[in-house]
Amino acid sequence: MARGVQLLQLTTRLRAELGRSTSAALGAADVPTLHQAINRAYETLYERPVWPHLRREFAKISLAAGQRYYDPPAEMDTDGVERAVVWWSGHPYPLTRGISFEQYSAYDSTIDERTSPASRWDVRWTGVTDQIEVWPIPSDNNQRLQFIGRTKFTRLVNDDDLCRLDDVLVVLHAAVTLAMGRKGNDAAMFQAAAQQRYEDLLANGHAADPVTRIGLGPGFEPELPSQVVVRVR
Repeated sequence: MARGVQLLQLTTRLRAELGRSTSAALGAADVPTLHQAINRAYETLYERPVWPHLRREFAKISLAAGQRYYDPPAEMDTDGVERAVVWWSGHPYPLTRGISFEQYSAYDSTIDERTSPASRWDVRWTGVTDQIEVWPIPSDNNQRLQFIGRTKFTRLVNDDDLCRLDDVLVVLHAAVTLAMGRKGNDAAMFQAAAQQRYEDLLANGHAADPVTRIGLGPGFEPELPSQVVVRVR
């Protein structure tokens, strides 16, 4: 597995998988098509919620009394938030996503009704950009909002842009797209290889997970004598 591979290398490897010339000079005309296929595969795979290395804990956002909207962390994908909390009096309080009429009937943000701590959040288009709305509007300056989730996807544009996913997986998925409609079973072959690669990556990623034994309770590790032979009939 290799992450952090440059777009130029991905393009060369995709050409090789498709049986095309790997010479940049000879294949300059198809570069836009190759880049589009790579980015389409990259973005599709990136948004699958299975890549722990794309998760991060974002910096805390200080909430101000009377302020309803806040800019999200620059690198955070607001569609990939896993957890949100508000730190208040030294403790993290979990926030629920979603603010609607039921909440505004209790504390109406449009007339500046306030209390602390906040208990909900959501994403709102405020006329220029997407911002984070917190509810209720803070009544003090002692709260800090924090998220855990996925970082934003960034398209690969320049030759030295780095791919944050496994290079083989991205190239195989891109090859599926470009092989569609060609004679033979190239697309099916690439699809099978891509699926196997995906399953292998997931298995390797969970290799160190603790084993759960049903009915034994947490932390139960039976001590077995050495040289035990188990026969199953």
